[in-house]
Amino acid sequence: MATSTYQVFLNHSGKDKEFVKELYRRLTRDGVKCFFDIESIGWGDNWVMALERAIDECAYIVFVLSPDFCNSEWVEVERTSSNPAALKRKVRPLTLHPCRHLPTFPRFLRQSQAIDVSSGALFNESYPRICRELGGVPGDDTALADRTTVPPVHRLPKRYRMPYKSLGEGFVGRVAEIWDLYDS
Repeated sequence: MATSTYQVFLNHSGKDKEFVKELYRRLTRDGVKCFFDIESIGWGDNWVMALERAIDECAYIVFVLSPDFCNSEWVEVERTSSNPAALKRKVRPLTLHPCRHLPTFPRFLRQSQAIDVSSGALFNESYPRICRELGGVPGDDTALADRTTVPPVHRLPKRYRMPYKSLGEGFVGRVAEIWDLYDS
């Protein structure tokens, strides 16, 4: 794991990974440094120690709520490994699937206001607020609808080093492949 501090810890069930991948992609693109297990835990790192360190360091914990979240043993380990008083001010819940009715819904989250992201439209509508409140600057995704041209140029995350300048509009061909790279 990197030694730098994370702004946000993305706490979720593995069954909700696709949504969290998109949330992580957009937040990191928009300047929010996120701890996301598949991206942030290095090969050979101790999972439990990496999770505990990230939870302690982060300013916010985003809980992606769903029935799978409520019934996940790993999620329970993650959310109970932090100081409850400190955890209370870090909590930022997102409701991916309704689950407040479940007996396994965490009691400490019952009084927390969640943002509903249960559909693509609700997520897109709420994303600017989510991003700003986590310390980012929301990007404009309207230009991303047209996939017949090369996607807009963005800075690479700090862990990547590219010694060459962007070709910008001078690059032509393989548009679909460039979009695959952009999306990843």
